[in-house]
Amino acid sequence: MPAEPAEGGGSMSINMVTTEYVQYWLSFLKPVLESSAPQLAQKNINLRILRSLPIMVPPIEIQIEFVKRLADVQSIQDQQDVAQVGAESSFQSLLHRAFNGIL
Repeated sequence: MPAEPAEGGGSMSINMVTTEYVQYWLSFLKPVLESSAPQLAQKNINLRILRSLPIMVPPIEIQIEFVKRLADVQSIQDQQDVAQVGAESSFQSLLHRAFNGIL
């Protein structure tokens, strides 16, 4: 069954949507939200803007699977970041040893 946007300004049953799903949806909309924010030193999004946002609400099972898959991807990205730091450190150590005649 295709997901339908929630009505703007209405309330949504807590059983229909997970907090994590909404968090990812808002991060997806972040560029749009930032362009709607007042051009002050600190960007603020008012409730009127948030209430007008459509949100696709797939069945809860799909939301849970979506969040799980994104968590898996984030875990892989974190592992890659750690490996990158280790590779950079090894490279700098190699350069130091090479140019100081230690090799």
